[in-house]
Amino acid sequence: APLAPTITGIAPGVFTTNQTFTVTAAESGGTLHYSLDNGLTDSLYTGPVTISQNGPATCTAWQIDAVSNVGQKATPISLTILK
Repeated sequence: APLAPTITGIAPGVFTTNQTFTVTAAESGGTLHYSLDNGLTDSLYTGPVTISQNGPATCTAWQIDAVSNVGQKATPISLTILK
């Protein structure tokens, strides 16, 4: 199974502005997925993601390889948007 991808561009904390992050795969091939609720929901990653909704978010990401092996999740990053 793929190793965990890397999430960049955000940090834990409370923010008064939108926050945007990117996900970088640990290996080539397959598809990247991300979640803003620590993996409860699954969204296909296609480019930078902006978190704009007020409230908490726990961001994680993972890769699914070409033969459908689900990889390790990235270390979650928890933040709160208060606009």
